[in-house]
Amino acid sequence: MQKLYLFILSIVLVLPSNALPTDSLQTGEHVSLAGVALSDSLPAIISALEQQEMQLVDIDSARHNVFMSGAIGNIEMLVDISTDKSMQRINHIQMSSPKGDDRNQRADYHALFEWLCGEYGRPDWSGTVRSHHFSRWFFDFDRDVILIATGSGNVEIWFYENHTKRNIDYYSILKYCEKNPAAEVPMLSAAEQITWKRADSVGVRRHVATRHKKRTALRKRTAAKKKRSGRRRASRRRR
Repeated sequence: MQKLYLFILSIVLVLPSNALPTDSLQTGEHVSLAGVALSDSLPAIISALEQQEMQLVDIDSARHNVFMSGAIGNIEMLVDISTDKSMQRINHIQMSSPKGDDRNQRADYHALFEWLCGEYGRPDWSGTVRSHHFSRWFFDFDRDVILIATGSGNVEIWFYENHTKRNIDYYSILKYCEKNPAAEVPMLSAAEQITWKRADSVGVRRHVATRHKKRTALRKRTAAKKKRSGRRRASRRRR
């Protein structure tokens, strides 16, 4: 595993700067984690998290994910770093607290909330969606941090650099934020903030009988007619 990790790092570090996606160099405030912006390189993020005593667990090159784990406060968190196909640009980072009956979700949420407030200040929004408590820190369009208590009994933190993938409740969170404007945050509707919306139109499937089914139905009707006709002829002969 360590060899694979070093191999990926060597590929990333030797690539020229013009190999990076052009939109990764766009202006605006980026979400940062452990003092490193998500727009920076993957090795920089991994190195920063390792300095926070987090450990590399696995690298899934097929799904373009890097997994780490480490403690935030007294909570052991699983860290899922999602990247693009080149494994250079970070799309989002998801942190998940443990699940289980021995966990106190409210206490975990409060502890992670205090940690995020220490990193980013007070959230722009705090509320509930579908009875789940959440907080949101806005940085820029397509860039924010979400803390949410999930229906599975754990707590998740989503650090977004773009929303090609999102928490299942994210649209509901955006609708809440749309209805409750925050100071110093651009007025954006939920629809305007959706970058993951399907571009293709959804067509309505209509049932069309195949030729085989039509032939089968025709044969059954013909056989039934012949049977009825034969019964009538037999009845006439008896008379």
